[in-house]
Amino acid sequence: LESLQPKPAEKPRRRRAAIEHSPRPLPDVLLQDHRGRALRLRDLCGKPMLIDFVYTQCPTVCKALGATSAQLASRLDRGVSNDEVVILSVSFDPVQDTPQRMSEFKHRLDPQESSWTVVRPSVSAHALLNTMGVVVVPDGSGGYEHNAALHAVDRSCRVARVFDLEELDDAEQWIRAQL
Repeated sequence: LESLQPKPAEKPRRRRAAIEHSPRPLPDVLLQDHRGRALRLRDLCGKPMLIDFVYTQCPTVCKALGATSAQLASRLDRGVSNDEVVILSVSFDPVQDTPQRMSEFKHRLDPQESSWTVVRPSVSAHALLNTMGVVVVPDGSGGYEHNAALHAVDRSCRVARVFDLEELDDAEQWIRAQL
């Protein structure tokens, strides 16, 4: 029976293969950005997007995710118009992650002020997390355990690919191929 259980590394590969085989439509979610402005996720459709999930008080992987998204946005800002691509970090802790905290998170990780945006859903992020296959579990100490990846959304507003943090070059190539 143990031999039938998937190895931990197999689960992310299967999820990623399933997304590539059958891209998933994004739900329509109302968001608030790090400046306090409201926007709808579906209004950003029609251009390639890269989305990751964070919470601003995270001491580990969220900083790496945010830094990766900021770096990618900075790379794309050279030669690509800001309105052609969307790079988002979505907070799954909208109660704690106020616009002020999101702004501080962004400025800490993005001193060049790239087009990367930090947002929070106006209500629960569950629909978006489920679409992306992101699992978030409270750790009992006020933080969260969660899987981390860069989720690529095509022009048809479907989650089409998932990249590891180490695949920044691949994510950039995917976005440029979508333009």
